[in-house]
Amino acid sequence: MNYQNPTVTMPISRRQRTRLRTDSPRDRQILALHVAAVEKLIADPLLAKNALEKLERRYAAGLIKHSIYIGWFSILDLLIHHQVESFKLAVVADNAYMRRLRRKSPMIALDCDN
Repeated sequence: MNYQNPTVTMPISRRQRTRLRTDSPRDRQILALHVAAVEKLIADPLLAKNALEKLERRYAAGLIKHSIYIGWFSILDLLIHHQVESFKLAVVADNAYMRRLRRKSPMIALDCDN
């Protein structure tokens, strides 16, 4: 007798689920938006200051965790100190840390903020 049921799957670990999500359509879309945002920020340095102010407001309001705040502060600081290539590489890095950061980005609606 064969006791294996093909409809039953083994549970997968958290690590395996994370690997499955690494190339999700949502992450690809968020990355494409950030590539466009990087170009805007480089073209208009005032937008970088607006993004930094938005980051500060979100952190003060408790909307983002300290690790997200430090990550984005460090990345935006690269642009403010004219390290453009390092800034580009940091924002578009394809790793789990940056995928998590990009989901909590202060670069959303850059033109709309005052």
